[in-house]
Amino acid sequence: RGYNIANISSGINAEYGGREIISRYETSLDTNNTFYTDSNGREMVERVLNYQPTWDLNVTEPIAGNYYPVNTRASLVDSKRGMQLTVLTDRSQGAASLHNGQVEFMVHRRILHDDYRGVAEPLNETANGDGG
Repeated sequence: RGYNIANISSGINAEYGGREIISRYETSLDTNNTFYTDSNGREMVERVLNYQPTWDLNVTEPIAGNYYPVNTRASLVDSKRGMQLTVLTDRSQGAASLHNGQVEFMVHRRILHDDYRGVAEPLNETANGDGG
């Protein structure tokens, strides 16, 4: 139908002396700030930006608080146009939809200093998925 449905980009965010490498898919889909992630490769779970269905969410971390685990796939759905974008992953990752019609995946994260988020050590994995 002549739709240009997605722009694919990647980015590196330098924080705490490290890098966060993401893949971002930006589309013209009207997703109402909602996307879907798989639950251990089985059913799809609806995820809404800055919302949790079981408690009143106090958003103190607008990016990290909207990342969810993905084992095999994540989807954007535009029910008005009857269109969907599903991204299949080859390994478990984190994903977020921080803007309407957009989904991003955390491909790799490396932090050279403790970020004071609970593990009390840097996140310095150097294998980059090659099994080493």
